[in-house]
Amino acid sequence: MKKLVLITVMVTLIPLHILATTTSVIQEREVGGYRFTMIEGENLLIWKIGHEGRTSTIYQNKENKEDIDRFYSAMSEAAVQRFTLIASAGYFLIVCIITLIFYKKRKHFPISMGMIIG
Repeated sequence: MKKLVLITVMVTLIPLHILATTTSVIQEREVGGYRFTMIEGENLLIWKIGHEGRTSTIYQNKENKEDIDRFYSAMSEAAVQRFTLIASAGYFLIVCIITLIFYKKRKHFPISMGMIIG
């Protein structure tokens, strides 16, 4: 009985540390056929970069940090350019529809419409 009490007290008073490596996905992105997953491991970053079904795993260190930063910046820039292209195409489509509506109503283009298009 004394041994059971002693073991119970030891287990509850002495914290048990289980060293388990936990990984968590920080970010995933896919742009222009390229995709990457940034995984945070214990004391390091793991990048899984893929294109057309091929995937490479890269462990970030001092030697490849600049290359990975440039790749990340290029992916971010490509996403911004894609958004800008879609927004510009949408704006152009709206202007064309409004111009068509004014043309059908008045049978000519008013001068103010030219200023709006410009």
